[in-house]
Amino acid sequence: MPSARAGKTLTKISWKAKKATLTIGDEKIVLSENAFTEFHLYEGKEVSNQELKKIKDYAALDDLYGYSLRLLSARNYTSHEIREKLYSKNKDIETVRKIIFRLKKNGLLDDASYAKAYLEDAYDVKCIGEKRIRFELEKKGIGAEVMATLPFSENKELEGAKKYTRLLEKRYVKVPNAAKRSKIVSALLSRGYSQEIAMEATSELSYNDEVTEVSQLEKEYNKAKARYSRKYEGYELRQKVIAYLLQKGFRYDDIKEIEE
Repeated sequence: MPSARAGKTLTKISWKAKKATLTIGDEKIVLSENAFTEFHLYEGKEVSNQELKKIKDYAALDDLYGYSLRLLSARNYTSHEIREKLYSKNKDIETVRKIIFRLKKNGLLDDASYAKAYLEDAYDVKCIGEKRIRFELEKKGIGAEVMATLPFSENKELEGAKKYTRLLEKRYVKVPNAAKRSKIVSALLSRGYSQEIAMEATSELSYNDEVTEVSQLEKEYNKAKARYSRKYEGYELRQKVIAYLLQKGFRYDDIKEIEE
């Protein structure tokens, strides 16, 4: 029996998928191939309590580093995002700090590059404006120092807003002319575009011709009247129908003409 001072005996070392499983006393510890070479280990070795602690600490660090690599192989993360992921696995601040340092040293974490790539993607693919971009990056832990280096472009932002406007034109083809621009402007504002960009992007909207506009109004009028006449009549029915059509974006004067 080993003494308490001597620690425990390493009774078995087994290998699988380039990982070593150490049986030390009644414990099993898994080390990667690289981690294994950090220690002079062999079956039958008496492992002191101090060395056992180092092996356990290294195993935890090694396992956490492997977890971070799996995350980064799936997609890019900021330092803040990876830190939060690691904390969910290991609450030791120093261990997580070492992992973050190692990832940065190996060029696997770079907040400046991440933010720049996110900006380009935001303009070309996501079609979101500067306000939304800044908000999303701040949520991901990008600080003011990195944010100040980003090449925000009003021209690229306007291109993105126009691109999104064209998509909305197809979606809002049945929206009345009187409401079309305000709806699209509101949608652009919600995506972080400024009022100026939103107004310029919608300055050349295509509108329904008069025949289409009247046809849509008649269709909605008949639908609303059929729905509300089940419960209302007379003045109340008329008010419900008008309110419904106004909410849809039709002009009051046009609604009156359809009524007449």
